[in-house]
Amino acid sequence: MRRARSPVILRPGGSVEIPLVAAFGGWKGIPWISMTDSNLAPLLVLHQTDFEYRVIRLKRRPYTDISKVDLRMAIGTVNIVLDFDNSVRNFAGNTANKENARKALDILASKGCPLSERVRVFLSDPALTLIP
Repeated sequence: MRRARSPVILRPGGSVEIPLVAAFGGWKGIPWISMTDSNLAPLLVLHQTDFEYRVIRLKRRPYTDISKVDLRMAIGTVNIVLDFDNSVRNFAGNTANKENARKALDILASKGCPLSERVRVFLSDPALTLIP
């Protein structure tokens, strides 16, 4: 869980790496169930015009591919969930850290990504701990 306490990493060129303790590949509309998962080298990097993510294989996509950004929280879990256009699959990255999740969600919002109501509530209330 050491990565859960790590701050976001500013990379050369202005990209931001969000430390993850695990990553999951799942299906849209079916929270908490995944088809793939990894805690070996999970990755979420937010670049200027696109982003990289890894559960098993590294992928790079433009922000315009994101159909919805969601957030799922439970004890010890703060999952940023990215649903994609033209795909039944999604990506979930567990930051295990509300501060890092908030920074990532702020960046995704600034890129024009559609936010779920859960994300909007979370971003509007800094004291929020759990979201239904």
